[in-house]
Amino acid sequence: MEPSWLVAIARAESGFDPQAVSSAGAKGVMQLLPSTAKWIAEQNGWEYEEEMLFDPTYNIRSGAWYVKYLSAKFEGDWWIAAYNAGEGRVTAWLDAGLEYKDIPFEETRTYLKRVKQFRRSYVFLGYDR
Repeated sequence: MEPSWLVAIARAESGFDPQAVSSAGAKGVMQLLPSTAKWIAEQNGWEYEEEMLFDPTYNIRSGAWYVKYLSAKFEGDWWIAAYNAGEGRVTAWLDAGLEYKDIPFEETRTYLKRVKQFRRSYVFLGYDR
């Protein structure tokens, strides 16, 4: 995964705040839900305690793994939507034949645009070199 994508996700998710907690309970720089982070740890044989999500190194490593997983599972930019709205929702949207413009959540449509815009900025700044 190109570093610019990870930086763009971190900026969109938390503004790089390692102590960030969302209203949904997502935590840390990459805003991982504890259930998702636990699953990621299980998939990789990593240690997991919920408070580890506030450790930027652990959180970013877990988030990077999840980004790679989602980008392998979904074509195009659907992985970005899945990071925001969840795999299940994106799978259902794809099964229903939706296009990006038809995503039923304004938040996810906006998120998709923001992440792509942030990534362009970080590519320009050389984060992929």
